[in-house]
Amino acid sequence: MSRMLETVLAGLEGADPGAMERARRQWDSLAKPLGSLGMIEDMIVRIAGSAGTEKISLDERCLVVFCADNGVVKRGVSQSDHTVTAAVAKALSEGTSTANILARQVCCRVLAVDIGMMEHPPFAGLDDRCVRRGTGDITCERAMTREETLTAVEIGIRLAGEQKEKGCRFLLAGEMGIGNTTTSAAAACALLGKEPAAMTGRGAGLDTEGFERKIRVIETALAFHRPDRNDPIDILPKTGG
Repeated sequence: MSRMLETVLAGLEGADPGAMERARRQWDSLAKPLGSLGMIEDMIVRIAGSAGTEKISLDERCLVVFCADNGVVKRGVSQSDHTVTAAVAKALSEGTSTANILARQVCCRVLAVDIGMMEHPPFAGLDDRCVRRGTGDITCERAMTREETLTAVEIGIRLAGEQKEKGCRFLLAGEMGIGNTTTSAAAACALLGKEPAAMTGRGAGLDTEGFERKIRVIETALAFHRPDRNDPIDILPKTGG
């Protein structure tokens, strides 16, 4: 584990129960039936606990989308190839993707980040933080080295700090890249101890043959790497999730 990650983890604190209680009382003081806004109330209470105060503001918000290509695509687990990753990243950086359109409805900025895309033309507005040009094929090699994994995690930490300095009060993280449901399913299996058949979906509409192939690919990767479910920094480079 890197020194930066150790420092961040050591500084993490649990939710502030006092702030959560004050936020709940504030909801209950309003002229409405108790709990009538359901999950909205619960989410605000949780945010208050994380912020350490019931006086929260979500006016400044940002969605950071980390874009990368997954080497396992060569195993036929997706209908598309890495050129679609580049096309979507371009749309995100130009503000024309579905995510951008939806984000504008709630006054949320979108930042597209190249964290591991294959070679592509330069896109105005794309934040280049590339750790490596595409990950390895997890059926026969690691997606990344442990050092590359830690570098990627640290980039995420720095980006969060940068957005906070710019006034962001509510930060959302997303990811985009063809083959991502294969690597995320593999990571979920490793973390939860579940079988690939129970954790794998069809992604962007695989037919039955492709879906079955996808499950076999994940089974192969997990058997090959045997990731340690107690160590997320071991799971990430081995599954690419």
